[in-house]
This record gives sequence, structure tokens and C-alpha cells, in this order.
Amino acid sequence: MAQPSRKKTKGFATNVVELQTAPLAQRHPLEVRTNHDSGSIILDLKQFAEGTLDKTAYPLIQNRFSGRPTLIKQLAPHIQSLYGNKRKISAKNIITILRSWWVFFDTINDEHNVDSFEHIDDFVSFKQLRAKGMGSNNRTDFLRLVNACRTAHGLPALYWPSTDEKESVRSLPHFAHVKLIYHELKQHMKLVMARWDLADELAMSGKDWSGGLAGRHNKIHGYWTDADTHATYRGAIVRLGNPIPTKDQIRILLVRTAVPAVNNLADAVMGLYPRKVDVQYMLFLFLLRTGWNATTALEIDVDTSLVQHPTSDAHHVVRAIKNRGGSEQVAIGLNKSQFSPGNILRVLIARTAPLRSHLRVELAELEKTYGIAGGDDILERIRELRRKIKSPWLYSAKRDSISFLTIFNYLNVSQGKTGCSGLQDIIMKINFTRPESDLIDVGMSVGDFRDAYISFAYESSGYSWLVAKLAAGHRSLESLRTYLRKRHWKAHGEKKVHAWGEALWSEIKVYRSVDPAILYARVQRGEISSEERARWTKRTHVGTGCRDFAHPPQYVAPEHKEGSGCRVQRCTLCHQAIIFDDSYDLLARRLMELAYIRETTPLLAWMQSSFPIEMENTERALSQFDAKTVAERKQFWLDEINSARYTPVTFEGAY
Repeated sequence: MAQPSRKKTKGFATNVVELQTAPLAQRHPLEVRTNHDSGSIILDLKQFAEGTLDKTAYPLIQNRFSGRPTLIKQLAPHIQSLYGNKRKISAKNIITILRSWWVFFDTINDEHNVDSFEHIDDFVSFKQLRAKGMGSNNRTDFLRLVNACRTAHGLPALYWPSTDEKESVRSLPHFAHVKLIYHELKQHMKLVMARWDLADELAMSGKDWSGGLAGRHNKIHGYWTDADTHATYRGAIVRLGNPIPTKDQIRILLVRTAVPAVNNLADAVMGLYPRKVDVQYMLFLFLLRTGWNATTALEIDVDTSLVQHPTSDAHHVVRAIKNRGGSEQVAIGLNKSQFSPGNILRVLIARTAPLRSHLRVELAELEKTYGIAGGDDILERIRELRRKIKSPWLYSAKRDSISFLTIFNYLNVSQGKTGCSGLQDIIMKINFTRPESDLIDVGMSVGDFRDAYISFAYESSGYSWLVAKLAAGHRSLESLRTYLRKRHWKAHGEKKVHAWGEALWSEIKVYRSVDPAILYARVQRGEISSEERARWTKRTHVGTGCRDFAHPPQYVAPEHKEGSGCRVQRCTLCHQAIIFDDSYDLLARRLMELAYIRETTPLLAWMQSSFPIEMENTERALSQFDAKTVAERKQFWLDEINSARYTPVTFEGAY
């Protein structure tokens, strides 16, 4: 049997056997075999029966312990059951957990000897709560294992109190800084797509010399162009039947004098496939747009995860399974948005399609070989190919190989920098142009993207727990409460209440009245200028105020002329609209205008326009007011339109 590889982790040797060097059959009752797409391993549990006091047998163990053979034999089948289908990293963690408990059992040996699962009781819980270095996850995972053993023997489960450890409260990332990172990621993706478009154009216009080249036509003599490089590289791919041919393969294909022209093919490769840094940036952009964990995003399957929205042709749905808990995570995106989650995936999937096809051919050949001869090394390669094929995060790596982002390398920087993650590299690049007083925290993590997304959804929805729960993808509100408690929401809420009180009494003192919209703006933004106050109180055609009348968003007024006011004024479609307590009258008028447009417009044209959305938004806005008053105003404007005393606005600028 192959010797176990010992990898040092937090002072411990993991003592796991990678199946590349170990037989598939389980040779010992205390060897637990795991089976997962991330790779299979064998967990060696014999150390817990023998103990690690013998330094010769276990030279890398730091915290040594006595053997408890009966206990580990009782737990082994349940370790197999609970961890047999876990990812490698999760399965390895149980070794660390068991070691910490075995060390702890030695410390209480004089008071309470633990040789069997039946000896683990509330006294053990009491002593463990006061032990140093035993985290809550350690306690929870071990108790789950013990309770599985107790249940199998017909004994009631143990219920231990949670630890009294104070939950850490982390501050949310500065949202303005997250926006800067988002902008940098978008710009990078635009540049990558522009690079591919240019390379495609050059390849179309260049000469493909992969079929042979006359001696005088080479880069030295000035006859070889960049367009020829791209065209020749793509021609070589077709002739060799390999999407990532090596330089040696290209040298053999071309005559000797052409070698200088294709010796450096970096531009040609980058013009066809994404680099690792390109895929990293697109992954970060995807995480910002979805609020997903990186582990969930890395589990996306190109064949099943991206689907059309069931009720809207304008949207798509991205699905993946969360590793923790196995629940489904869902993100909805707009098809026409260039940086929506689905379109980020579509760009990558389309560009890496030749790489994926090449991997499928290799997979089919290996599956035939494995069916005939077997072999652990072949099985591991098959599993690796399956993970690559399903992943949208493929890229062309160095040494002419195909690689993909995993939980182990998605943060690594490929430019040879040490001690710096891909995200930190982005932050340092942005900080180079930032003032010293407003630098982005280099310690920001990819997990902070998720927090920024959830906090944005939570705050912009008026602190709706339902919206935050959907944004977080949590199964229950209790999970959401636990999550929010770990952030700064308590302090954040206290600050908002204090700001609301100050703004309320300030409005009463200075203006002798309080407008809810202005009060809300002051609480959210801190203060509003006199110019903004004057502009907001001026009503639009539909009775709302406007945060910036001279600069309407492009999605509402695509033909807006700089320097003029908003001509469209379809305010219930616009995020800059401010609804006041007296807006109901003109909102009712706009609703009747939309009803008139619907009656006088062909059904197909109506459904293909944005009028239905505007009508729905207007009805929602009116639902905030007294129903009887709104009904009276709607009837009034309907009578005005029917009697021709009022002509509805049916096109831009009619007002």
C-alpha cells in the first residue's frame, strides 16, 4: 500500500492518502474512503487508535495524544457516512477536528476517562466549553458525529449549549470603494472583448501560412504582419487538430524560415482565448453582480446552470448548488445587459468552446481505456476532465495546457507576485491613482463583495428582510439574522434612527413642515443642498420631483440633449423620481393617459413597448395613497379625456 502523504496544516499533518498513489479498495477498517468530483482520498484513522506518542511513527505531529481504539472504531462508520461524499477539503478537516478532541480527552483523563462514545456526556460538554482553542465549529461537527453513533445504538441525541464566544462584528466595505472595483472589472472585460474582436478581424484579413511559406516571406524581411500571425496560428490549430498547439508542433508544421515569425505567439493565443487574469476578473464581476460565494460560482455547470427565465423573454436565470447545505442559489439577469451574470458566462463559454471540445475528446478516449484496463491515475484524470468540461472558468495556461479556476487557485496572481491575491492586485492598481486620504482597504476580500451586494439589496429595499433573504440565498430568516448580526447592522441601524430624529426636528424647526421624501433623502444621504430642495419641490408632468432634472438616465431618455431638461418625464420608470404626499393627482392623470394609449395602440406594439412596465409602476405608486382619493382623481381625469377637455400625452415632448 502507498505511504500516506503528510501535509502540514495549522501545526498538524493531515495523514491522507491521495488516490493517485493509493488503491481504490479499502484495506483497513480505520481507512475511510471519500468519493467526490473534487477528487477521492483515504482518511487514515489508525493514529486515533494507536495514539501519536511515538514520535518515530508520527514525526510531524505537534500536539500528541493517547490512542482510543474503541471510540474510533465506533465513530469510523459514521465518519464514512457523513464525510464519504464531501469535498476533499471538507473531508480532510475531520482529521483536524478529531485530533483536537483526542488532545482534549487527555486533559480530562483524571476526572473522566473517555474510551467509548457512551462516555461522552454533558460533563464532557461542560469541560470542553472551558477549554482553550476549541472553536464552535469543532464542537458542532464532533457532536453531530457522536449523535449519529448514539442514534445508531438506540440512544437519545445529546443537546449541548452553544459556546459563549462573542460573535465578531465586521464592518461593511465602503460602497463607493466597491463601485470603483466594479468599474475596474467592467473596463477590463470591455478591453478583453475588444482584444478578441481585433484579433478576429486581423485573422480574417491576414494570410494563413500554415500550409507552407516561401523563404523570403518572413518577419525579418518585413513581409510578415500581425494579421498573418493570427491567421497562421488559427490555421495551425485546424491542421493540427489541437486548439492549443505547442511551439514545437508549429515549428514542424512550418518551414524553418517562418519560425521567427511564430516563435512568440502570445498575442495570437490571447487573441483567441482568455488568460487566467481575464477569467479571474470576470469571476469577480460575476460575484459582484450576483452576491454569490466564490465556492458556489465555481460549481456552475455550463450545460445546466444557465437557462431562459420561465416567464420573461427579457431575462435569464443562473443556478448553482451551494456546497454548504446543498441548497440552490439563483441569480436573475437581463439579457440586454452586457455585464449581467448570464452574459458574463455566455462570453466565456463561447470563447472557450474549442478548449472544452478538445477536453471532451480526451475524456471519451480515457473512459474507453478505463473501461478496459482500469487504473487509479486514469480515474483521477477522468474526474479532473469532467470538472474542467463543466466549468465556464476555463483558460489557456502556460506550457500550452488547458486549466480552470478552482477554490484553490481563483485568487492566485499568475504574474509571479508573492503575498498578493488577484483582488489585492486590482485594489493596489486603483489605489495608485487615489488620494492618501481615500485609499481602498487592501485587506478587502472577495467575501466582502457578497456583503456589499446583500447590504445594497437590504438598504435599497427599505431594510426588507425578505429582499435580503433572497439576495443572500438563505433558506431561513434565522440564517439571515445570524448573518446580519455578524456585520455592523446594529450600529448601522442606531445611526439611522439618530439621523432620522435629527433630520425630523431640523425640518420642523427651519421649514415648519416635513416632507417624507426629503426626510428620507436626508437620512440616507446626510444632507441635501438648497438647490436640490428647490429642484425636488418642482413637479414633473406626472407630479413627482426629480433628483437631477438636467441629467436623466440613458435608459429613460436615450436621445437626451446635454444642457436641456428631461423631455421624456416618464418618471415611474426612473430611479431619480421622488414621490411626494401630493403626487397622487398627476400620477392618476398619467395612469389614465396610459390607459388611453393602451386602448388606441395595437396590442403587439403595446406589449413590446415599456408602457406596460410604466403602467404597473404607476399603479404601485398610487397604492401608497388613500384608495378613495385615488379613485376619485382617476375618474376625474378619465372624464376629462373622454370629453376632450384634456388631450393625453402620447409622445415625448408633448408637454
